[in-house]
Order: sequence, then C-alpha cells, then structure tokens
Amino acid sequence: MKAKVLFWVRHQIKKRTNKSYLYRYQLHKIKNRFFNESLHSWINQDIHLSRSFQDFFDRLPMSSVDWLYRSPKILLLRSNAKFSCSLNIPTNASAILVFPDLMKLLRSAAPEYGLAILAHELGHLIHEHALKSIDPFGAQLEADRYAFGLGYGVPLKELLAAEKNQECIDRVKQLENLQLHIRAA
Repeated sequence: MKAKVLFWVRHQIKKRTNKSYLYRYQLHKIKNRFFNESLHSWINQDIHLSRSFQDFFDRLPMSSVDWLYRSPKILLLRSNAKFSCSLNIPTNASAILVFPDLMKLLRSAAPEYGLAILAHELGHLIHEHALKSIDPFGAQLEADRYAFGLGYGVPLKELLAAEKNQECIDRVKQLENLQLHIRAA
C-alpha cells in the first residue's frame, strides 16, 4: 500500500512539474512572438507600456496561455478613439485597437485600469465573440467575467461605473453579483 501511495505522489509531482514547465515554455513563446512583432514596436519603445504588457502576460492563467499559444497572433494596433476594442481580421490574426485613453492608463503609475480593459478585450477574443451569433450585451458580460477571473474585477467595475450609462450600470451590477457569489462560496 505504501508503494502505491509513493508512486501516486511521485506521479502527481511529475504532472505538476510538467504543467509548470509547459506553462513557462508557452508563456515565453507567447511573449517572444508578441514583443518581436514589428507592429508592436510602439510598445517596446515605451518602458511603461512594455512593463504593463509584461505584467499582463505574467498574470494569465494556464488556460489563457494555452489558448494564446495555439491561436493565431494577436496584434495590438494604435488608434485614435476611446479605450479599446477587439476584432478578428481576415489575415489569420486578431487585433485589439488601442486608443490614446488606454495608452494613458497603461502608462500610469497604477496600470490596473488599462490591464482590466485589455483583459476584457482578450475575453472577447478567447470566447470568439466575433465568430458567434451572440447578443452584444451577453458578449460584454462574458468578457467582463473573463477579466474578473483574471483579478481585474474591481478596476473594471470602477471604469464602468464612471461611464454612467444604463448598459454600464447593468454590467456593474453583474460584476457585483459575481463578487457576492464568490464571497459566499
């Protein structure tokens, strides 16, 4: 019996070590692909933006790292509007448009608000909202839940509350319900 338990413990340690190695390997490859992309030179040239993106990647869970590793590349393109949006483009890549307001948030001393927006947009890509027939509000909620799951619930909720429109108010209520549900569990 003792031999079986010892075998099981060794097997579990080996599995965890392999998962940890795979995670680190995939994360390293994703970061290299991202930061070596010529269209991302604007990120690499700004130490604050580069730091924010490094932090963002480092907080991703294994499931997101695995998805990014297997997915077509994701491009972050500078644009001139408010915050950000994501889209699938026909070149076998996805893009997140980064607007000046988002760049300010990512460069700030507390980039969590900008990272919350990035997490929300990545949620749209991971859940493939552009490829599905989904209610736009439902897509927003699903992307909010993804960002919440990465630990960006509070800054996302604060950003939405500042918008003061009915959709954002409804999304804040959903995030508050999610927080209450997690606390109760």
